[in-house]
Amino acid sequence: MTDRQPAGVLVNSAPGYGSSAWIGLRVLPAPVHAGWHPGPGAQPGPPSPQEQRGWLAAQWQTAWLRRFEIRYTSDPASGLLTCTLLGAVQAAEPADAIGAAVALRDDLCRLPPGLRAEPITDGDELLARLVPFAAAPGSTAEIRKLLRGASFHHLDAPPRALGVDVRPLRTDPVSWDPLWPMLTALPDPATVSIGLRPYRLPDSHLGWLRLLAKEYGRLAAAGSRQGAPNPFLNRSGADPFAAAAQQTFGEAVERYADRAFRLRVSVSSAGGLPTQVTGFLADALGGAAVQIAPPDEAAAARALRTLDHVWCETSYRQGLPEGAVQDPELSLTDLVDPAQAAAAFRLPYAPAAGPAVFAGQPEPPSAVVVVLTALKLEYLAVRELLTGHQTLRHEDGLIVEAGTLPGTGWTVAVAELGPGTMSAASATQVVRGWLRPRAVFFVGVAGGLRREIPLGDVVVATKVYAYGGGRETDQGFQARPQAWPAPEWLLQEARLALRSGDWGRPRDPAAPVPEAHFKPIAAGDVLLDGDESALARRLREHYQDAVAVEMEGSGVAHAAHLLGGLSVLIVRGISDHADGRKGAADREGSQPRAATNAARAALAVIAALDPHAPPRGGH
Repeated sequence: MTDRQPAGVLVNSAPGYGSSAWIGLRVLPAPVHAGWHPGPGAQPGPPSPQEQRGWLAAQWQTAWLRRFEIRYTSDPASGLLTCTLLGAVQAAEPADAIGAAVALRDDLCRLPPGLRAEPITDGDELLARLVPFAAAPGSTAEIRKLLRGASFHHLDAPPRALGVDVRPLRTDPVSWDPLWPMLTALPDPATVSIGLRPYRLPDSHLGWLRLLAKEYGRLAAAGSRQGAPNPFLNRSGADPFAAAAQQTFGEAVERYADRAFRLRVSVSSAGGLPTQVTGFLADALGGAAVQIAPPDEAAAARALRTLDHVWCETSYRQGLPEGAVQDPELSLTDLVDPAQAAAAFRLPYAPAAGPAVFAGQPEPPSAVVVVLTALKLEYLAVRELLTGHQTLRHEDGLIVEAGTLPGTGWTVAVAELGPGTMSAASATQVVRGWLRPRAVFFVGVAGGLRREIPLGDVVVATKVYAYGGGRETDQGFQARPQAWPAPEWLLQEARLALRSGDWGRPRDPAAPVPEAHFKPIAAGDVLLDGDESALARRLREHYQDAVAVEMEGSGVAHAAHLLGGLSVLIVRGISDHADGRKGAADREGSQPRAATNAARAALAVIAALDPHAPPRGGH
């Protein structure tokens, strides 16, 4: 009898058999706002092989007969999939089984980045996830290691009539992108289940494998029948099948000597067997699709309900004679090492393009803009104008926080980089390949070079100078400037969005209303705070039209120029006049005010853009 207490744990106890307990988790790709596009480090996407193996390694515990299973079930009515992570344990007493099941659930919850898990606390739902439908007769198959049998040709072969070779599954993961539409298009409910049980091969089985490898090695070599009266007439050649089997069993000793898993990959349907699905999985895993024969259907169905691993004699033999697969080979038929387990046990991920395929997965937005900042106050000024924040991590270490710009179809991903042109250039390159944004904005504060532009006003850069380039001679510095103009289409949109001044109207009616200026700026890796310094004189001499100076814009603009096709806009709030009085201005609150005004101006421009318009070219 099944006991549904505590919530989320099913317990079954039977005299003489102890107690079994089951738990379940709903699993979904995280509801991201950006990063679904293909590209290095993109999230979501399949967890990396390293992440997958690390997660599986954390689950490897043989106590309590732990086993767990990922299950994808299709719903023809909605055209969507559900993904369930199930777990089971076994103990002598119900209390021990419950405790072990809860511990297993906690361990399974610690999924790789880009995934979220929700414990199933309702007993009826958990039962429905364990048994989603009644499989139709003849509609269940498993992906098994391929078995090959052959008669021996060696004169000194053992009395056993048939040799059996168990081919290993592949270790390199194949994309499962084609699988999702296969499942969602099926006319009847279907399930793909991948179950693992942590397992350590007994020493006795390892001994059998070593013995088989040695025996097959002997048969793989040319030789003569021992004791034959004329060894030259009774000489036999090497047996090619034995050579392949020697390699299989020799490698198995090394492959499974430490941590291993028992694997079951099942496909079942409420209608006909989905042969396209089984064929894809067999190719992807490097195995054979084996239809469960009628004598084995009850045992296979019970294994799916209980997450067990059983031997279905008629089906698993794959056409070999009865009794041909003996204990040494039998121990290998469902055994995998961690690399093979990671290639087969695939956690869900949102496809790189197209509509959602998992129930509860939000449709990915179609338009993304990235906002880069250097300082914390600049970052926070942008972040507070967004909703629905979510953190995304790139494999190279860059972290962005994505959110929705209210009242628009835009997703905005904001990052804090620290000061400097190099970090700005590097981040621009990363987000281009990762998030595929329509545009990149660099937003923050700057030092003003013109007294007529008051503190708190905003400068939208029509051009960015890199002031560091040049030649130093005895006669003085000879500038060799580089400059990158802003994309004209983006400047036109910005002029339109900021013309009215409504974007900058402060909450305090007495506060000044900032104005937006469209002028060139200069950028380099020096913090300027002195209007009579050598750098200040150089800027006045060689970059007379620049009205502000900052430290990141040239890195962003240069990276966009090299990448091609990326639109970049630099938006800066004037926080001081780079005249030696920066500290005093900061103490009066000029930096937060300038950062807020720049953030409001930048997001006003983004809000005015059409998220449904085709992408435009950049520098």
